[in-house]
Amino acid sequence: IKYIKPKDKLLVWDFDNGCFTIAQPLWIKKMQVADEYNELIFSDRSKLKTISQHRILNIESGKFTYPMTDDTPLGTTTLNSKGEKVKLISKKVVRKKVKYCNIITKYHMNLFTGDILTSCRFNNIYPIKDMKFVKDDRKLKTIKDYPGANEKYFNGLRLSEQNESIHDKCISDAKNTLDYIDNLKRLEKKNM
Repeated sequence: IKYIKPKDKLLVWDFDNGCFTIAQPLWIKKMQVADEYNELIFSDRSKLKTISQHRILNIESGKFTYPMTDDTPLGTTTLNSKGEKVKLISKKVVRKKVKYCNIITKYHMNLFTGDILTSCRFNNIYPIKDMKFVKDDRKLKTIKDYPGANEKYFNGLRLSEQNESIHDKCISDAKNTLDYIDNLKRLEKKNM
């Protein structure tokens, strides 16, 4: 991930159409250092290292879940970059300093990291079944519903389709969607 540039094309999953596609980064996090990381191993021997909590696709739950919680037990099925369904077979915390960064892709908000499909909470727009969004008839929001949000993040995070109020408390440290976006801007790699 640390070598990816803003114009790069990355392999992602298109949940609107249920297929692979490509997307460019919407946001690349500047490099930081953590004191520990999570090591996740899958049935195809893929290995994914994450910091704190970073979501993976959980096919059983039909959404992206945090792997180091009970929401993602051993045996959870996810997707690798070959289109194979693989199982989480091991997870542990490794107490060792590590440099890390992160990426959110434009519109699709996911990518394959360590060969496993990962994403942020914004990819939980709709329930997922058979690798496609199960859409509903919700009223779409406009950019005016997010005062202070720019078009880059409004379109890139699909805010028109998000089913939460901008004032809802997030699972993350952000108090609301606009705080989350402000945090993205603060942590964004300067060459974006």
